[in-house]
Amino acid sequence: MWEIAGRNSLYGSVAEEKIAAHVTKGYEKEVFMDLRRHQRFPVHFHSVFSGPTLSESVGTVVNLSESGCCVHTDSQVYTGIQLALHLHVPGEASPIHIEQAAVRWRRGRELGVGFFTVAPPHQARLDQLLARLKPEQQP
Repeated sequence: MWEIAGRNSLYGSVAEEKIAAHVTKGYEKEVFMDLRRHQRFPVHFHSVFSGPTLSESVGTVVNLSESGCCVHTDSQVYTGIQLALHLHVPGEASPIHIEQAAVRWRRGRELGVGFFTVAPPHQARLDQLLARLKPEQQP
C-alpha cells in the first residue's frame, strides 16, 4: 500500500513532499523528496538562537539557502517553534540576524529552519554570503 502525504511549508518558501512506502512485512520505509526553490550550500559556522519559549541556545549551521538553513544542536527544540537566529559567519565582524524564523522539522540533532523576516541590511549580507558560496559549488 502506498500513502502519499503532501505538506505545504508553513514556515518558509520551501515545498516538501513526503512519500512513505508501507511494506507489509512489518516495517516502514520512508523516502523524502525535497522540492526546493533555493539552492542549498554546505557551510560550517556557529549560530545562536532563542524564542519566546526557548532560552538562548547554540548550534552549528551545516547548510544555508536564501529561505532557510539546517542547524545541528543538542538543544531540545520542537517543530513549529518561532525563533530569532544569529549566524556567526567566519570573517564577518558581526552576526547576520534572522529576526523571525521557525523550526519546520527535526531529525535527531538536525533542525530545518525556515526564514520569515530578515531586516534589509542583514538580507543584503545574507545575499552577499550566498553569492560568495555559489562559485564554490561550480565544477
